[in-house]
Order: sequence, then structure tokens, then C-alpha cells
Amino acid sequence: MKTLQDQVALLNEACSTETLFAKLVQIMGYNGYDKVSYGCATDCPSLGLKKKHGHASNFSESWLKHYAEFDLSGIDPVHIHLVEKRTPAFWSTCEENASTASRQLMRNAADAGLNGGIIIPLCDVGGELSMVSVSNTEVSAREETYETLAAINLISTYFYQNYKSLIKKPDPVYLSPREYEVINWAAEGKTDSEIAAITNISTATVRYHWKNIFMKLNVFSRVSAVSKAVQLQLVKPQYFMRKK
Repeated sequence: MKTLQDQVALLNEACSTETLFAKLVQIMGYNGYDKVSYGCATDCPSLGLKKKHGHASNFSESWLKHYAEFDLSGIDPVHIHLVEKRTPAFWSTCEENASTASRQLMRNAADAGLNGGIIIPLCDVGGELSMVSVSNTEVSAREETYETLAAINLISTYFYQNYKSLIKKPDPVYLSPREYEVINWAAEGKTDSEIAAITNISTATVRYHWKNIFMKLNVFSRVSAVSKAVQLQLVKPQYFMRKK
């Protein structure tokens, strides 16, 4: 699992939600986080899941029970950031300017074996909000970098798309030839301006195609669009060999 591509490929091998989560734990461990939790910050009727801190988790059972029993989400600075900002973040960032009660909660979490981590929001239709949260059993000396944050975000997004596909069969998606070109070049790492130059259209037209792609795939970002397109086999590696 030396590359992100290898890690994504491992996720794509899963044939059940249980296996998928086990592979996620394996991958996050490779990236320095041995504690992983997937949960729902809101009810998620499209997945048949209720709001819950850990639908799949290797966090301490006693901590998850304590968290749910006292409904600690209201003072959890990580959960507050998740709901208000909906952006990936290190727990340390979420804790900045937190209340005394919130800081005490984070100390209690550390006592339960959760020593810092990352929160990844997973936004979906109808305002549904899920999340992947990762942490460390031991105090980590690992430097918090945007590269790490980006990697964990990408892995979590691929996990979520696969998780959804294992829960329910996705509806067929039909892209126009130009939309197909745009998303395949995006998967290659090309920017909108580069895609425009390659396909001989304007950048504004590329963005128009993105709008249609987002609607058809029912996603809200390029990363989610490419992730879902890979899962639906709309991204074809041999496509680039023909076009280059």
C-alpha cells in the first residue's frame, strides 16, 4: 500500500460493508491512525441509518456508550466543527477557542485512547451528513500536514462511495461524450483550464459540464465525482492511452 492508488484499489476489493470497514482500518493504520469510526451526524434515510456516532468503529465501546448516553455531541468541538463548517480538519484545529467543557471532553477522549485525530465530513443529498473520524491510541509525534489531511479525505471519500454502493444498488448513470471526457481527464489530475485546452472548449464550458456531472452523479465536489465515477467504472484508464 505504498501509494494512494494502492489504498483505493484495496477498498474497491471489498464485497461487504464489514470487509470494507476492515480494509479502511488497515489503510488508516498505514497512514498513522489506528482508531477509525464511521458515523452519521444526521439521520441518513438514503442509507437507512439513524444519527449515531459510530455505525462502524473500533473506538472504545465504553467511550461510544458514554458519548451516546450523555449525548456529548453538543459540547464536542470536533462534532461542532463538522456540523458548522463541514470541512476536513485536525481535531487540534477544532479545539481552538473551545469552551472549558469541550476541552474537558477532549481530555476524557484521550483517556479513552483517542489522542488527537482528523474529522472528515461526508455530505450527501437532502442535507444528510456522515463522517469518518480517525485517531491514535498513543500520543502521536506525527506532524499534522495538509498532505496528510488531503490523503485521509480522499480515502474517506472512496470508502463512503463504496459503502453506499454496498448498501444499495446505484441507479445507472449516463454521461454525454463530453462529460465523459471531462471526468476522465479530471481523474488524470487535469485542472479545468487544462481540460479546456485538451478538449478545445472554454473553461466556462468545462464548468458547465461539471454542473451536469454533479447533478447526474448526485455529488457536490470534484473529488466525490471522480470517486463515484471510479466506483461506477465510468473512469477508464485505457481512455488516456488513446487520447495522449
